[in-house]
Amino acid sequence: MNETKQVRTDFNITALLEATGGNEAFFQQMLNTFIENAENTYNGLKDGLQTKNWELIGEKAHKAIPSFKYFALNEFVNRFKLLEDITIRTPEYQRVPGVVNDLLKELEVLISDVREVKFPE
Repeated sequence: MNETKQVRTDFNITALLEATGGNEAFFQQMLNTFIENAENTYNGLKDGLQTKNWELIGEKAHKAIPSFKYFALNEFVNRFKLLEDITIRTPEYQRVPGVVNDLLKELEVLISDVREVKFPE
């Protein structure tokens, strides 16, 4: 059964605009922090998959949830929660590679998209 689907990479900046109070420098700093965290998640998932370190994958997924939730990237959040479940809570390691590989592709697109986000005029 193919349990993955195309994840939308719509990046919602509404909460970020409110949190930064219209401060463009702070807005950019927060975007950069998100990109850095997303790249760290990507690298951790990739490394964990290559070494079959399921615990690392579960930890990276768990740590990613808050920042992805903040930007209303709910389909990513759901995928991270699934990884938590199948690596930590109720291990189903045979499912992990497919979920991670699909998620890595989607993270590449998301990171690229977020790099293009600009402060609204």
